[in-house]
Amino acid sequence: MFSIFLFTIISCSTSEFQYDFPSTHKNIDKYIEDTGHDTSNSTNYYFFQPLEQSNIFGAGIWNGLAPFDENEFFFSTMATKDLTLRKLSTEDLHVTSSVITIANLDDIDEDDHITDHAILRVEDTLYFVFGTNNLDDMYLLSTDLEGNRISLVMAQEDGEHPTQDPHLFTDKERICVRWGSDGFEKKVHCRSLDLTEILLDTIVTTPTPIPKLGATLWHNDEFWTFTGDAPQRNLIYSRYDTDFIPLTDPFETIVLASQNNEWNWFCSGVLYIDDYDLWIIAYIHMEADQEADIDGRGRLDLFDGNFNLLDRHFYGTTATYRPHLLFIEPYLFIGYDHEYVSVEKIKIVSE
Repeated sequence: MFSIFLFTIISCSTSEFQYDFPSTHKNIDKYIEDTGHDTSNSTNYYFFQPLEQSNIFGAGIWNGLAPFDENEFFFSTMATKDLTLRKLSTEDLHVTSSVITIANLDDIDEDDHITDHAILRVEDTLYFVFGTNNLDDMYLLSTDLEGNRISLVMAQEDGEHPTQDPHLFTDKERICVRWGSDGFEKKVHCRSLDLTEILLDTIVTTPTPIPKLGATLWHNDEFWTFTGDAPQRNLIYSRYDTDFIPLTDPFETIVLASQNNEWNWFCSGVLYIDDYDLWIIAYIHMEADQEADIDGRGRLDLFDGNFNLLDRHFYGTTATYRPHLLFIEPYLFIGYDHEYVSVEKIKIVSE
């Protein structure tokens, strides 16, 4: 029996090639101080075992991953000006399906085009959220598992909160989207699973400034939003109740502390694996004096349930951004864009 982690923040050819992955678990000791936590008392020790990498040609920026079954998973991306969906093999990451258009220019205002998006599977429905280049409209769309459209609604129309870098998440009863600018205000919009009923539409004001880039998930009956801190140095999570009212004591918790003023930010890939009590966070790292547009490189960190750092994997060869994660036991899949849009397959190993 295999397990599928359903809640993640997701014809052209595929080129697949192998390269030497860094053996990160052998060198992890020099990174332990990043968290300030003591890992010596961990009951089980886990590490990453990289297996495959594939470059998905014909894919633009903004990839997304969602489960299908034990043999295939969904991969969403921009292709020209369309939001598209295809399936990849869990075995060797090759494309296994034709490309399906999920949304195109006919779905949005004239002279607009689709930009940022996210994908999420809940039960037998796929959900997509996407914005446009004018940054004032946000759309929420659902399909069946074959990509046949069920519903298309607007989460924001001609709104004032910029529709960049949306977080798409669920508490198993609602589909929610969070977006906005860096700072104190964010917009949150939640609907019923059939998208027919608006259950929450609110502006969230936080006690400290919170960046827009990151990921939100439902954990311990709270919403946890993972981002950098205000200066984008420490990785943090901030806490909210079911109505997205900020929770205090504490509001922010540091997951990974910056060393020497380095950047740790853009953690758009976050997973919690309940069966193993593990956290996995994919984020972007830069040294203190580097520039976001050209110097970002990917880091994938494995933590125990108390955010003790267990292992680290490095990904991306040039300017690297937009990581997303999917776990289909015992394999982790990460998608990101650098000079290509790439997907990697990594096994989580216990010793």
